[in-house]
Amino acid sequence: MKDKPMTSSLCGVVARLTAFIFIVCPAIVASAQEATDGPLRVGSSAPSADILSDEQWTKVDDSIQRALRWLAANQQKNGSFPTLPQGQPAVTSLGVMAFLSAGHTLEGGEYAAVLSDAVDFALDCQQADGLLSLPRTQPTTVRHNGSHTAYYNHGITGLMLGEVYGMTDAARSEQILKAIPMAINVLRKSQLNKRREGDRGGWQYYTHHLDVDSDMSSTTWQLMFLRSAKNAGFDVPEEMVVEAVKYVERCYDSKNGVFNYGLFGRERYTTVGSVGGGIISLSMGGKHNSPMVQSAGQWLLNQRFEKYNSFISAGGNYHYGLHYSSQAGYQLGGKYWRNLYPRIVEVLLKNQRADGSWPREVGIASGYGNSYSTALAILSLTPPYQLLPIYQR
Repeated sequence: MKDKPMTSSLCGVVARLTAFIFIVCPAIVASAQEATDGPLRVGSSAPSADILSDEQWTKVDDSIQRALRWLAANQQKNGSFPTLPQGQPAVTSLGVMAFLSAGHTLEGGEYAAVLSDAVDFALDCQQADGLLSLPRTQPTTVRHNGSHTAYYNHGITGLMLGEVYGMTDAARSEQILKAIPMAINVLRKSQLNKRREGDRGGWQYYTHHLDVDSDMSSTTWQLMFLRSAKNAGFDVPEEMVVEAVKYVERCYDSKNGVFNYGLFGRERYTTVGSVGGGIISLSMGGKHNSPMVQSAGQWLLNQRFEKYNSFISAGGNYHYGLHYSSQAGYQLGGKYWRNLYPRIVEVLLKNQRADGSWPREVGIASGYGNSYSTALAILSLTPPYQLLPIYQR
């Protein structure tokens, strides 16, 4: 095996060291970020770095930087990234995590003000009962109204706040210190309020809808939120996580080796998002090598990502599924990561727009706009950077 350039190896060492420092001393990360003038790229000494050439890694870095510049340029005066009101503050939170995943922080650097304003917007969206959602909820669930999107807003924003906590100023940290326990209480109350015993432990929408009260998509976000909160030192009742993991395991379809979206009726189907979400949920509990996760990973390998912005397998949103697949692939490692990530890189770089953004989703999620698809695309490219704590295996 030929030697790689010393500069690339050194960059790999810096990337791994920064991933550690990111958690314990964010100010140092900000300084390192300013020094590199962009994301800390994955060098040849980083795990699985050889799945792309140095030239390809450089293209990935450039793609991410152009996308971040587009997001920053489109930030609204209130700190949000533009989308439908029903998608807030989730889309803004995805945008924040996109910056964090590339090594940017709130404590100095090119995008510190962008991130601070976005986090403040997200905090301002928390309602009196602790729900992290801009739109008010309704007594019934109608697609894309407040009750439909509330728990997506809640879980994604809770996850972002858990990742940000401890890397901002004292006043904002104090706000997050109050916001996260309230948000955890919201989840605990709804986790047990189910019409069927099989749905116990999971989450879906704010109000009961159709055949199920829990699904893999919503449950995965809530589990990532709880994991992030626990990593940040918040009190997360163990039974919440145990019951949620049991729900995920019940969604496993042993006949087909996949995680279904839901357990009952018309909600019992498979998407790339549901399979990737199941892998992520169990992997975060240390079950990378379980038969369920391994067979689901094999199913992901057989999916076609090359037809950009189309429905993969039985359905689901393209960028959403791509993000889950990338994160799941990294968690699994080995052949899964080596097969999935280069394909994801190829299709995303090929279809990035000249302004740095990616086209909006096709289908029902198209209304959430380019901020949504662009943030998810960045998050699909950055797991190997290992700078976002929730990504770390």
